[in-house]
Amino acid sequence: MVNKNIKLIIADVDGTLIEPSTSKAPFPSKSLVETVKQLQNRGIVFSLATARSLSHTINLTEGLQLTGPVIFDNGARIYDCKKNKYLKELYIAKNKIKESVGIIKEISPKEKLIIVDDNLRLSQISQIKKWQVTKIIVLGITPELAEKLYHRLSQLFGITVTKSISGRGEKSESIHITNNKATKASGVEFISRLLKIKKNEIMGIGDSYNDLEMLLACGYKVAMGNSIPQVLKIADYIAPNYLNNGVEETLKRIVLGVLQDG
Repeated sequence: MVNKNIKLIIADVDGTLIEPSTSKAPFPSKSLVETVKQLQNRGIVFSLATARSLSHTINLTEGLQLTGPVIFDNGARIYDCKKNKYLKELYIAKNKIKESVGIIKEISPKEKLIIVDDNLRLSQISQIKKWQVTKIIVLGITPELAEKLYHRLSQLFGITVTKSISGRGEKSESIHITNNKATKASGVEFISRLLKIKKNEIMGIGDSYNDLEMLLACGYKVAMGNSIPQVLKIADYIAPNYLNNGVEETLKRIVLGVLQDG
């Protein structure tokens, strides 16, 4: 069961490391911090790939004492935790911002938007100043509305549209719009080139729609027990769900080899 080839581990955040939420990520548990420390002591890089921005993930990056590159904003930004700077930033073209918001307003006029411009979270196009927009988000919507928006926005050339699970209950899904070259998968490929790590040396861990391509970019694919069916189908290993510390269990069993089957 132990995979001795792994040199890089990239984990999703919501529904993987923590409960899906629109709130700022909490600090990691002491046991997870210790597990990640053991990985790093072995020369294994632990990273994140999330739809969140740095500001909403800072407790995890600092709490886990990450030193490598991390994927934020669904691949629109790659951040170097050691140097505290962005290595890559991809913005949405001005005309695509206007077109995307127009479609969202047409389908669901009352839905609240979040437009991230140079790290500022705005609610209207008129508030944009720098036009350095990394993502547009529609949070906390029904799966039916998410699918409708996804279908319509996906027809628009020049952007990437992804769905994700951002909570529980009736309004549990979200839509994320980024530059057409910004995906978690492209983020994985960027980091693997940067660190000179091969695909078969990468473990990906995820649960949702926006993790599918990311996992396919990894040699070893881990699905959380709470994953959507499409993610479960492609998994090499199915971990316990996030409520049962599935990521930590996977790291200890598959990478560190300190847990035994049975």
